[in-house]
Amino acid sequence: MRAFFILFVLAAAVSAQTVTLPFPAPLVSNTQLPFAAGVGRYQEWFSLAQAQNFGTEPIRLQSLTILAGTSATISTTLDCEISMCHAPVFGLNSTFDSNLVGPRVIVRPRTTLTLLTAAAGQPVLTVPFTELFTWDGQRPFLVDVRIFGNGRSNAPFNADQRSTDSGFNSISRVYAGGNASATSGQLTAAQGLFMRFSLRPGAKTHFGNGCRGINFITPTADTLQLATPGNIWTHQLQNAAAQTLAGLAIGTSRTLWDSEGTPIPLPLDLTNVLNAPGCFLLVEPEITLFPTTVGGPGTASATLALQIPPLSAFVGLSLFSQWVVFDPAAVNGVLSATDGLWSIVTPIGG
Repeated sequence: MRAFFILFVLAAAVSAQTVTLPFPAPLVSNTQLPFAAGVGRYQEWFSLAQAQNFGTEPIRLQSLTILAGTSATISTTLDCEISMCHAPVFGLNSTFDSNLVGPRVIVRPRTTLTLLTAAAGQPVLTVPFTELFTWDGQRPFLVDVRIFGNGRSNAPFNADQRSTDSGFNSISRVYAGGNASATSGQLTAAQGLFMRFSLRPGAKTHFGNGCRGINFITPTADTLQLATPGNIWTHQLQNAAAQTLAGLAIGTSRTLWDSEGTPIPLPLDLTNVLNAPGCFLLVEPEITLFPTTVGGPGTASATLALQIPPLSAFVGLSLFSQWVVFDPAAVNGVLSATDGLWSIVTPIGG
């Protein structure tokens, strides 16, 4: 375990930040959609180029703020739910659920929020998330808003929000009035709200592909916690071969393995290395640990708990991990492997 400390020598502190999208700001306009338009459902899409204003690494989004337009004259309550999801590369279509790429994260369950009055460009609605959304650093994303009612008898009212109608290839929206659970709506390209997101460092996301083991099952990897200074960081392997040796590799690169001074590009095809066609080493194995799986064929698991040193300077460090399972019943007759897990160390407290 002492080798685990070497992973942190290049760590650098990362602070929270806020980003307003679309950016840079296109021409400003006003809209009542969705928060002043009565009952309805609304989705807004941000392109990958827009999302990359967050940076190039996965990060968690922890709140959302809507800005006032030129006429924000009504304050009222809103009965709404807000969720987020990764989204299609080329924008939305008119069917809401078909725009959801991967799991939909309900960042704010149905609750009562207060829409304020404010000067143009100032916040009129701030929504702290009860569950943070992890942007994976690789895909567009969307915000999905369901308005079930408001304090104005559920009717539209006079309260502009800051928007744009010139966000070509950057944003788009879908809206359906009268039904918070609508399945389809009207698609409008290049239009949408300005949204200000508060970001929190630290995240985890999967990358690459695993390879199949016994019963044609690909083992899976996850961690039970985000990597946080001072905390236990528990790695878990599942869906593996039974009663066999497994290896957990952890490193600080997924592009290059410095093997005794010899640079080896990653991912590394294991066909010639271990006679395991179809399997790839996805991470630099700076640390390797070898537990034995427990359980039945194709359902066995292994767990390893590591202690992360309690130093805030580690925040923002990227750690990459992958499991391999030595499995004679695998498709290649040698081993199976999980995909890779990219973990970014969070601030103390998560």
